[in-house]
Amino acid sequence: MLDLERVRSFVAVVRTGSFTGAADELNLSQPAVSRSVQALERQFGVRLLDRHRGGVRVTPAGKQVLEQALDLLSNARAMEKALSAASSGLAGTVRFGVGPFTATALLPPALTRFTASGGSLRVEVTIGSRTAMTKQLLDDEIEFFIGAQDGLVGDATFSCLPLAEISPRFFVRPDHPLTSGPLTIAEIEAYPIAGGTELGSVLDIGRRGAGKPPTILINNVHVLGEVCLSTDTVLVAGVGSIPPGLVEVSIAETGGTSRSTLGIVSVRNRTPSPAAEQMRSELIRVARTVYS
Repeated sequence: MLDLERVRSFVAVVRTGSFTGAADELNLSQPAVSRSVQALERQFGVRLLDRHRGGVRVTPAGKQVLEQALDLLSNARAMEKALSAASSGLAGTVRFGVGPFTATALLPPALTRFTASGGSLRVEVTIGSRTAMTKQLLDDEIEFFIGAQDGLVGDATFSCLPLAEISPRFFVRPDHPLTSGPLTIAEIEAYPIAGGTELGSVLDIGRRGAGKPPTILINNVHVLGEVCLSTDTVLVAGVGSIPPGLVEVSIAETGGTSRSTLGIVSVRNRTPSPAAEQMRSELIRVARTVYS
C-alpha cells in the first residue's frame, strides 16, 4: 500500500533540490528523509532520484510520477480539511424534519447560527406531518424530526427527547364573530377549521362528518393565514409564528382538545452524523428558550 509520508518526502526532495532541504521543510532528520525515499523506491522497484555530490536529479520515472504525487498530496490535504470540518459538525449534509408551526419558531434562530459559522454545512429540512416524517426517518431520508412524540415513546424503534408540552391555540381574523369572549370547543367547531395535517391529533376530526363546516389541512403557514384572514375559518396551532393579522381567541374549556409532547425523534441505536449532532444541540437550545 502506498505510504503518503514516503510520497511527501519524495516531493519535498524534488521541490527543495536536496535531502537536507527536504528535512528542514518536513522538520525531520536528513537520514529519515533519505530512508523514506529509499523505502518508496524499494517498494516499487524503481529509481526516482539520482544522487550526486551537488544534490539530486529526478529520473524519468520520477518525473512520470511527480505530477500524480502532487495531486495525491493535494487531495490528501483536502480530505484532512473535510474530515476536520465534518467532525466539528460544520461540514457535510444534515437532513431533518419539522412541523410547519414549529418550523417558524425554531428554524430561524437555529439556522442563523450555522449561516454565521463560516462552515460549509448543507441543511435540508422537510416540513410536513409526523406520519410523513416518521416514514422518512425509517427510510433513512432524514436523521431526526421535531414533532409530537406521543405514541412513539413506548416504541423500541425510536429514541424520543421531549422538548415541551403543547396545547392547541385558536386564531381568527380581527372582526370574526368568535372574538366576543371565552368560547367552548363546540362553538369553535361550528366554523371551518384549518391547520397542519396533524390537526387530527389535536381535535377529534373524525366527528366532523356530514353537516359540519369544512376542515382544511395544509402544511403551509402562509396559505393557512391567507385563508383565515379572508374567511370565518379558525386556525388551530401550537407554539410558533402565527400569520400576521390574526388574533387569538380565549377558550372557556378544552375538553375537546388534547395536549401533546413536542420532541426530537430519531431511530434508536442509529449513529447520527456530527452535523446532525450540532443541529440537534442548537435546536434544543432554541427550544428551551422558546418554550420556557
